[in-house]
Amino acid sequence: MFIKTRIRTKLILSFSLIIIATMLISGGIFYNSSNNRILDDFRKSTFTTVQQQNTMIDEILGNYNEAIQMLAANKAFNAYALDLTKEDLLLEIFGNYKDAHKNIQSAYMGTPDGKMILYPVQELPEGYDPRVRGWYQDASKKPGQIIWTEPYVDATQGNMIISAAKTIEVDGKLLGVLAIDIDLTKLSETIKNTVIGTKGNLVLMDKNGKMVLHKNSEMLGKDLSTEAWVKTILSQDSNDLLEYTYENKANYLSFVTNKSTGWKIYGTIEASEITDKTAKVRNQIIVVAAVSILLVIGMGYVISTSISKPIQVIMNAMKKAESGDFSAQVKVKSHDEVGLLAQSYNSMLEKLVPLIQKINNISSKLTESAEHLALTSQETSHSTKEVSETVHEIAKGASEQAGDAEKGAELINGLSNKMEEVVNISSQMKSATQTADVLNKDGLNTIKLLRVKSNENAEIASNVGDKIYSLNNKSEKIGRIIETITAISEQTNLLALNAAIEAARAGDAGRGFAVVAEEVRKLAEQSANASKEIQALIVDIQSEAHNAAGAMDSVKQSVVEQDKAVDSTEEVFNKIAASINNIVVQTSTIDGALTEMNKNKDEAVQAIENISAVSEETAAASQEVSAATQEMADGVQAVTDSAKELNKAALDLKDAIQIFKI
Repeated sequence: MFIKTRIRTKLILSFSLIIIATMLISGGIFYNSSNNRILDDFRKSTFTTVQQQNTMIDEILGNYNEAIQMLAANKAFNAYALDLTKEDLLLEIFGNYKDAHKNIQSAYMGTPDGKMILYPVQELPEGYDPRVRGWYQDASKKPGQIIWTEPYVDATQGNMIISAAKTIEVDGKLLGVLAIDIDLTKLSETIKNTVIGTKGNLVLMDKNGKMVLHKNSEMLGKDLSTEAWVKTILSQDSNDLLEYTYENKANYLSFVTNKSTGWKIYGTIEASEITDKTAKVRNQIIVVAAVSILLVIGMGYVISTSISKPIQVIMNAMKKAESGDFSAQVKVKSHDEVGLLAQSYNSMLEKLVPLIQKINNISSKLTESAEHLALTSQETSHSTKEVSETVHEIAKGASEQAGDAEKGAELINGLSNKMEEVVNISSQMKSATQTADVLNKDGLNTIKLLRVKSNENAEIASNVGDKIYSLNNKSEKIGRIIETITAISEQTNLLALNAAIEAARAGDAGRGFAVVAEEVRKLAEQSANASKEIQALIVDIQSEAHNAAGAMDSVKQSVVEQDKAVDSTEEVFNKIAASINNIVVQTSTIDGALTEMNKNKDEAVQAIENISAVSEETAAASQEVSAATQEMADGVQAVTDSAKELNKAALDLKDAIQIFKI
């Protein structure tokens, strides 16, 4: 099938296959490279982030290590601890210590006799014994060392805390175990506000696989130690890239282990975030490939047309020459192989035309000579005409009839071969026309499908534009709400400040109220900061929505232009269909006529062969009858016959030359 394809089609197909193969290979390599680079960027950035968080945790715990060491070494504290009758002074030291360290939620000491000194002072459950508590027992097992408990949720405030404890000894005597509860809210906020990638987050897990800090409050305290990927984390110190599945979703994480506590700090994102980024790269590759293919097809069409057009000119000239018209020369301006072919063809015509003219002149002279020779032979044979007239006429007629029949058979056979060639060419033309008709119908069907898809695309573009405008309006409403929240936060902050001032004026009686006012002020500041961040995000969303709306207007305009192009293409295909249908009808008519001619040709060949056979038999009989007179008229008859045959051959040659147009 490819062998019969036109040169222009072959060139376009070759160019298209080359560019498609090139784009597939290069696009695949670039896509894989981009995917690996994006994954490597996540690995590096996330691992750096978790290392920074680990360093921050070490600094926080180190600060509190120093603080509890200083408190344990405080002489006044040891003196009051030795004399528990001065519990008020111990509570005052605890209060000053707590005020100096904002994240300490409470400070306390348990004594060997089961007494508990706690600041802030609060009522303990009946029968509360610090000696059976984990912090007391762990510190007692490691005298002089600071121990850290596993993080846990505070029963009263619901926040995540961790406890540090150390034994207090004077002259080898155990006075009690000093402990502090550290509020992890600040650390929790830092972890919650740290974003990995676009939607990822940081997580803090204890050494037993229990969630300590997580942006999702429902995950706090959840035990995931049975998960296979958690077992992998617990068995390793660090890993900069680990792929895992949780709740039927593929994820990536990087983690490190805090050496002081055994905690696992890891950053995680869903694998879909990586694939979304690579999908954008893939779409860009597809667009570039499609544009490149279209450009190559266009260039291939132009180049192939420039090559095939002069070849078509030469073919048309050769078809004229095939019918005997040697008057038209080929005009090709190119100097490539096609131009050389045209020059060779023109040169051939220039040599053939004089040759044909010369043959024509010779045939004219030959005809005159043959006529003169025939006249002379007739005058010479007049004396023998009366004797052998009857037999001579019979033999002559039989000989001429046989010769004419034989030549007629040869001419008919030549005509038969030409007819068969014409029939074959007509069949090929009919098959090619039918194929073109089928391809044109396929093209019309494709145009109809393109119109349907174009209408669907226009409808989708319109819907997306409406959604974007709606999103822009809603974001403006949210912005106004955020402004209101910000104003409320500022007022709350001001009220909290006034409350703190009033509490300070009230002295010890207003201390508890001052703490509450301070917490309210912090919450107001946090609300204001969050409102500002949300306001910034809303501004970004409004900007992106505006840009998207502009892009959608461009898309709608492009859809309108696409519809016009589809209409034009469909009109062209309809015209082509009408032309092809007309060609099919004409081809069928020609094919029928040629079939009938071919049938009549066979009958003519058979008739000529019959005539030739009868003529040969007649000639043989005539020769037997004229045997007696043949010796006398042989010489003259031979000359006469030769002259007539020469005359006939000259006429045939002249007739043959007449078909050439020069």
